[in-house]
Amino acid sequence: AANPPASLGDFMEETSSFSNIMFISPTTINNLVDPTPLDAVRRAKSLGFKVILGTPGDFFYHDGSRWALHPDWQTRFTNYRTQYNLDQIMKEPNVFAVYFMDEPDGNGVTKSEQETVIQALHTTYPGSKVMATYQGTGWLRQNGIPNGLDIISFDNYGHQRREDYDRWFVQGDLDWIIQNSNLLIILTAEAFDGNFVPFPEQQSWY
Repeated sequence: AANPPASLGDFMEETSSFSNIMFISPTTINNLVDPTPLDAVRRAKSLGFKVILGTPGDFFYHDGSRWALHPDWQTRFTNYRTQYNLDQIMKEPNVFAVYFMDEPDGNGVTKSEQETVIQALHTTYPGSKVMATYQGTGWLRQNGIPNGLDIISFDNYGHQRREDYDRWFVQGDLDWIIQNSNLLIILTAEAFDGNFVPFPEQQSWY
């Protein structure tokens, strides 16, 4: 549901027969299909989807070298909640998790900054599950798991050889998380399309 061309729709209907989870970002829904983010979440429910709610707040900005927490993030978060009716969305029974950022480790967000956002989401929406996707580069081994994180996902794209994939993706932070936490893990698989075709070896092990 993330900003597709209007001619393509948002892929909910065509994936509902083989998937039960949908990523929806309130800022980039297809308004020709769903007038509001709440409508998108409710339509997802009608199709049998749980929803990962993406980027719930204007928390971060790029300071020229990395992504950092806005000094006035509390005000920005309050405004975001109002603009996108987030409080009502979070009451919907099919909201599975709140996704606070993509790849915070690779984008330079500190552990403390991540924990600030995670705590704010838990405080504002008690009982919510907060998640993020990490690159699996060793950052978690070095810095530890941010306090309050409920669900963790990993992506690691572009490997042409199985041994590279195993070294970075399977034996990297993923293996460390399995050994050192009870976090629910969701794997973000590499996707292919007409412009990004898997190599023959990738076809054999993806």
